[in-house]
Amino acid sequence: MPVGLFAPTRGPYTGGPQFMEPIMKRFHIALAVADLEASISDYSARLGQPPSAVVPGQYAMWRTDLLNFSINEK
Repeated sequence: MPVGLFAPTRGPYTGGPQFMEPIMKRFHIALAVADLEASISDYSARLGQPPSAVVPGQYAMWRTDLLNFSINEK
């Protein structure tokens, strides 16, 4: 069985790329920030969208096709 981000989609692993599909769909980055509200404004502008989820005073998360990005107030 291969090791890493890929696994066989059908039958035993034969080493051919035609039998492989990615397991990981998105990369996740999490940062601690000093000022959550200011950081939400800044990262919303950088990512071109508002956060997908917000817990006021604690947490915000953005989801894109390739990335989950979250910030936590320290």
